[in-house]
Amino acid sequence: DLDRGSWAHLIKRSTRELSRLPRVCKSSGWHSCYDRKTHQDFLFHNGTMQNVWLVRGGSLSSQTRTGTYRVFGRYPYKISTLYNVPMWWFQKHSGGQGQHGSGFMIDPFVGHSHGCINMYIFDAKVLWSHTSKQRLTVTVYGSWD
Repeated sequence: DLDRGSWAHLIKRSTRELSRLPRVCKSSGWHSCYDRKTHQDFLFHNGTMQNVWLVRGGSLSSQTRTGTYRVFGRYPYKISTLYNVPMWWFQKHSGGQGQHGSGFMIDPFVGHSHGCINMYIFDAKVLWSHTSKQRLTVTVYGSWD
C-alpha cells in the first residue's frame, strides 16, 4: 500500500496539462473539474488536489456541457430514464447530466456517454465517499476531442 505522500507524488507526475485548469477549481470548497480534451477529472478540496481519474464524456452530437455547476441531485444507484442504463454513484449537476460510474466504460478513450461524465464504478464510489455529504462544484472545460 502507498502512503498519502507517495500517492500525491504519483498523481502529480501522471496528470497532463494541469496548467490549463480553471482558477475556480483551486478555490475553497470541493471541486470536480473535468477536462474534455485530456479525459481527466480532477478533485480538489480547498485548493489541494485530492485525486484525478481518467473518465469519458459525451459524443460530438451529445457533448458534456462546459461551465461551472453545483451538484443538485445524488443517487447511489439510478436507472437512466432516457437510456435505460444503470448509473452508480450518480451526482447530477447540469440538467440531466452528471458524473457516475458506468459498467460500459472500459477505456476512457473509446466510446462516449450521452453527455454525462462516465467513470469506472470504483472511481465514482471514491468520488462519492469524499463529496456526497459536501457541497460539490463541477466545472467542465476544454475542447471536445
